Amino acid sequence: MIDFIPITNGQAWDSYVRGFKEYDVYYTVEYMQPFSEIENSEMFLVTFKDNDFELCYPIEKFDISDSGKFGNLLKKGELFDLSTPYGYGGPLIKNYKKDSIKKFFDNLKEWANENNIVSQFLRFHPLLENHKYFEEFCDEKTFKQTVYMDLTDEDTIYKNMNDKCRNMVKKALRNGIEIKIDNTVSAQNQFIELYKSTMIKNNASEYYFFNDKFFNGLFKGLGINCNLFNAIYDGKTVSSAIIFETNKFLHYHLSAQNREFSKFGANNLLLYEVARYGAKKGFSAFHLGGGVEAEDGLYIFKKSFNKKGLKDFYIGRNIFDFDKYNYLMQKRKAADSNFNLETNYMIGYRA
Repeated sequence: MIDFIPITNGQAWDSYVRGFKEYDVYYTVEYMQPFSEIENSEMFLVTFKDNDFELCYPIEKFDISDSGKFGNLLKKGELFDLSTPYGYGGPLIKNYKKDSIKKFFDNLKEWANENNIVSQFLRFHPLLENHKYFEEFCDEKTFKQTVYMDLTDEDTIYKNMNDKCRNMVKKALRNGIEIKIDNTVSAQNQFIELYKSTMIKNNASEYYFFNDKFFNGLFKGLGINCNLFNAIYDGKTVSSAIIFETNKFLHYHLSAQNREFSKFGANNLLLYEVARYGAKKGFSAFHLGGGVEAEDGLYIFKKSFNKKGLKDFYIGRNIFDFDKYNYLMQKRKAADSNFNLETNYMIGYRA
């Protein structure tokens, strides 16, 4: 039976998620809450039970007219779609059964059609490889690769780094850079300012410019599952990263740096020390993520920590009503004559 736990019922949400052996930070209500503060969406945990089979994943429901891509051609409350939140998601599964997955999608489509929900966009979890559960029931493709560090022990961490990366770590140490965890409000505010500056210098898209309210909610909500690691040079924070730790994994979530000090290897030392911290605490992997683009400088930098630690990041979609989907595509074209009806975006009308 399909059911939905709203984000307003946080206790039930987290209790359900933590009942799955492979749950991770991206499934927790604490991670989702800050997004609910800044995004005009309805958030809930999809759950499904079929005898001893269970499934869940977080999802957001959007009013498609709010996208701003349709001018005044789409009425508010007319059509909706679903998306897994920023980060990694997809299903958590107990007692996998293919027949139960099929029942779930039959139930989901019926519910979607009853509620004018046109489509669903899914970001899967590279370390869990949970795209495999849905591959016969939705359209999937590899978006890019991500990198993880094996935290078996400190020797493994160091051996998996390439020569340049190890040399940069040594250079940072020679230059007196220190790595410290600082979760004080002062350090958090300093990170927010450094992050904004980094995004401006990187000409990042508007999507990555999170506001103060979002960051404050993230730090407060995740609490002990979120640490701020700082690289300190001559008493000044020159590089900083939000690191998540939940269950088996560490995640390199958001980072900021003063480029003037990148030549000193501060970022290399920071990630190396986070990995050592994770190994000491018994975590199995430190997920660094990928680049903004598939093969950009950020990806190459992350890959220098473990060229053997590559995981495909899959995305997927379900179109619940093709007539309404095509209707939206035509509305997009009517609103923007330059819109390409042959776009390769997974959810074409949102291109």
